Amino acid sequence: MSDMSGHSHIGASSAARWLACPGSVRLYKELTQRRATIYAATGTVAHELCERCLTEGTEPLDYLGMEFEQDGFPVKVDDAMVSAVTVYVGQIRLDRERFGGTLKVEQSFDLSWVYPGMFGRNDACLIPDDLFGTLRVYDYKNGRVNVEAKDNPQLMYYALGALGERNLNLVEAVEINIIQPNSMDGGNWLDTWTITVDHLYEWAMDVLRPGAAKTAEPDAPFCEGEHCAFCEAAAFCPLKQSKVLAMFDAPVEAAPAEIALPEVSALAPERVGLLSAFFNGPEFDRWRKSLAAEEQAMLARGVHVPGRKLVEKTVKGNRRWVSEDAVITALKEILGDELFTQDVIGPAPVERLLTARGYDKKQRAELIDPLVTRDETIKVSVVSESDGRADISAKRNKAIEMFND
Repeated sequence: MSDMSGHSHIGASSAARWLACPGSVRLYKELTQRRATIYAATGTVAHELCERCLTEGTEPLDYLGMEFEQDGFPVKVDDAMVSAVTVYVGQIRLDRERFGGTLKVEQSFDLSWVYPGMFGRNDACLIPDDLFGTLRVYDYKNGRVNVEAKDNPQLMYYALGALGERNLNLVEAVEINIIQPNSMDGGNWLDTWTITVDHLYEWAMDVLRPGAAKTAEPDAPFCEGEHCAFCEAAAFCPLKQSKVLAMFDAPVEAAPAEIALPEVSALAPERVGLLSAFFNGPEFDRWRKSLAAEEQAMLARGVHVPGRKLVEKTVKGNRRWVSEDAVITALKEILGDELFTQDVIGPAPVERLLTARGYDKKQRAELIDPLVTRDETIKVSVVSESDGRADISAKRNKAIEMFND
């Protein structure tokens, strides 16, 4: 039995990537820390709400306004999350009423019978009471990009996990349901596809098993495609690196202090077009952002990146009123009801209204400045070692050492 407490490098959520690019698994094994984002954290909280509602019989509205800490991000349950989770929970409850069956929520499964190291967990599945029925598998998507159920390797992987190696219930077909309430195609929040059990098992043996085996090969190939956009290892992908360096006429040293760009005037027209299209296109932008994120993650973990360091910078937030009562006292006689919506309007709209009434910059500042405050946030960024600001990497490393002690 696999260790299901960890994360499979050949898991369901990344199946589209590693089936298309077997070499990416080798790169992912070198990642010491996965990058967290507020979008992923929000999705995780939404999934937890889905689970709670289905297992505890609660309603999504019960959690409105609650805040959860997830991957270092505070995630608040707002109206949008409540609405999305309500759609998911409502669809599953409706299907259970219509079709009956046993509901399994967040059920772990082992696919080592397909290939060692394959395991995962289903969002929800509805197991039919009768033999030769239809097994229904549900997957919640919190994102806005529409995802299709048909031939989706992630969902077929989940379907195999729900079905099991021996199909003990003699299920004849599996219905895959992707529920995506936040989809940009708002009228298409449910996508359903049915596959026979025979075809699902054929796919497992003919596609999934050899695909997983290929990732274990020492020279597993790297392949470009749509999956690159979501690959956390793109920053040090050898295929990406070789394609970038091939853009230059002159060879680049193995570890140069600086990459020398060719003189534009010396480039042939076709090279100008090629380089311009690449550096101004989405492919380079994705690679550059991935490279910058990986560099910052390395420095934050205490990895020495020659010629680079981590610094702090102060970012000012939006202006907000220190006291709404003070704002009303100072400005209501001048602005009257225009000062109000349901709440006192913010500093920027007030500034525009005062400008329209002929108040100059100095007069506006005298009225507004004593009434506002502005949050300051310390953020970190990577700069050249020649930058005059203090290097905070050593300070962070010391804090990590103290924490580990």
